[in-house]
Order: sequence, then structure tokens, then C-alpha cells
Amino acid sequence: MFLTEKWKDLALLGFLAIYSSFVLAHFWVQPYFLTLLLLPAPIILSARLQNPKMAVIMFLSAAILGPLTETCCVLGGLWTYADTGGLPFVPIWNCVAWACFPPALWLGVKIFLKEDVPKTANLRSLAFALLGIGLMTALFIYSEKQGGPTVILGSIMAIALVAITRNKATLLMMVMAPVMGPIGESPAIAAGAWHYAVAAQVMELPAYMIPAYAIFGTLIAHFSQMAWALSNGDSRAQIRKI
Repeated sequence: MFLTEKWKDLALLGFLAIYSSFVLAHFWVQPYFLTLLLLPAPIILSARLQNPKMAVIMFLSAAILGPLTETCCVLGGLWTYADTGGLPFVPIWNCVAWACFPPALWLGVKIFLKEDVPKTANLRSLAFALLGIGLMTALFIYSEKQGGPTVILGSIMAIALVAITRNKATLLMMVMAPVMGPIGESPAIAAGAWHYAVAAQVMELPAYMIPAYAIFGTLIAHFSQMAWALSNGDSRAQIRKI
């Protein structure tokens, strides 16, 4: 029996997650070579969404926002990379790793909700996503440095994001991102690629990383979609919530 498109895409997500996890764990000491090894993942995922312009904009959006967020976290003392390849704060492969999130999450929406990537957006929603990323980063750093209940705070933020957006795609992404993140991270952390300032509690990660992945992965996926939609210059695009 031949697999349906849904099962092919699901198998593809699983395979690329395992592949990315493997190369992260085994080649982190060669950050530039690792970047090349990771590049096929976002390219293949983007190809399944069948829109080259969207793929490029999603890649650039996540490849910039993700490492910027991580740089703030490194400066805030949340974690440290063992080998950045001579770059400050984060290695270059971090850009490619983050670029996997938007196409993977939107492909998940296509698989489970049978919805295509929305073609509409507005500047207000784009600004909301960007503000949310910045605010969440600051709150996570502040809470953790003060020894606060970061897990509880992160969970409240995640619930608030779902309540504000009232969107099935958002809820699905917030379930997928905390699964994808630890699968990719855990073997690499165990191999020594980077370490967190606090003791691991869930799959080599601090517990607060679970809501963190839910929030940041989802917001970056939405931001990248809206950046693409706005780049189309469609003045007829309906104002909608993210």
C-alpha cells in the first residue's frame, strides 16, 4: 500500500528530526561543516510547502530572529555554547537550525489541520509577534536570574498566547515545537555541544525550555509567515489575528 501525502510528510518530519539530532550530536565540534550538514533540512521542508519565495523569507526570518534571541539568552547567562567557531555567542549552524522551525511547523499544520499557510497578514500582527518574542526573552532571562518560577511563568505565557490568538494552528504549533526542540537538543547537550546554567530536568534540558520552545517556535513561525504575506504587497489582505 502506497503512503498518502499526509503520511509521507509525517515520515519526512520524523526522519529530518532524527537526522538533525544525529548531526548536531556528532559534528558540533565542526560548526561550519555542521552548518552544511543541516542545510538540507530546511530546504527539504520548505520544498513541501511548494512556494520558493515563501521558503526564502521564512528561512531568513527564522535565521535572523532565532539567533538574536539566543544571543540575548547567552548574554543573560541562561546557556553557553562550547564551540562557536570563533563567532561571538552562538555558532553559525544555529541560524540553519532555527530556519527549520517555520516550514516544519507549517507543514505540521498542513498535515494535521489540512490548512495551507495563510496568505494574509497585517502590520499590527507582525509587530505583536516581534514584541512578543522580545518580551518573552526579557521575562525568561529576568525570572531565571532572579531564581523565579520560570516554568510557571512560561506556562502562563503559553496559555495566554493561545487565548489571545484563538487559533487551532497556533495551538498545534505550541504542541509540536516542545517536541521537536528537545528531540534535536538532547543528544547534542549530552555530547557537550552546549550547557545550561541550571540542572537538567527534562531530556537534558531545564524544565522552562518546554514552554520556551512552545512560545518562541510558534511566534517565529507566525512572524515568518506574516513577513512573507506582507511581502506580496496585497492591499486586499484581510486584517486578521495571528
